Amino acid sequence: MDRSYLGSSFPIATFGLNAGFEWKGLDMNLFFQGAAGMKGFLSFELLGYPGDNVGKATSILLDAWTPENPSTTFPRLWSSYTQNEGNSNPSSFWVRNSSYVRLKNMQVGYSLPSIWVNKLGINNLRFYYSGQNILTFTSFYDWVDPEIPEKETGRTYPQVVTNTIGVSVVF
Repeated sequence: MDRSYLGSSFPIATFGLNAGFEWKGLDMNLFFQGAAGMKGFLSFELLGYPGDNVGKATSILLDAWTPENPSTTFPRLWSSYTQNEGNSNPSSFWVRNSSYVRLKNMQVGYSLPSIWVNKLGINNLRFYYSGQNILTFTSFYDWVDPEIPEKETGRTYPQVVTNTIGVSVVF
């Protein structure tokens, strides 16, 4: 049996970048975080099993190879689980580059000029937007979180996208 090393789910490097600026009352802070040089195994629990008694498969399986659809990049589906299925017969097809860069946090705000707010007895009045886990750039499947633990079977709750709009008042 031919076997070759296909990579590791542990990243070669993890990194982060925090950047910010302020100009004429407008401010922005960005935090990017990521991992490079890691591989992810796409288990069938993440895709959904084809078959009659196994639940619902995801829509990615609709583009599987058939005689009528031979130009697809997804393999032929088998309901017997003995051929090209990632869990019982793993192959390099199911191992993908799962390196990623994620915009973990972004905050954009605008502080009204102090000459305006001081008349109201306020030291600072700032309107802002804050977002967490807004964007993820990866060559892994878009709908699979690249931060899922190794050998995870799809039962991990994904990173939550949070959007917040607020007002900060300083007296």
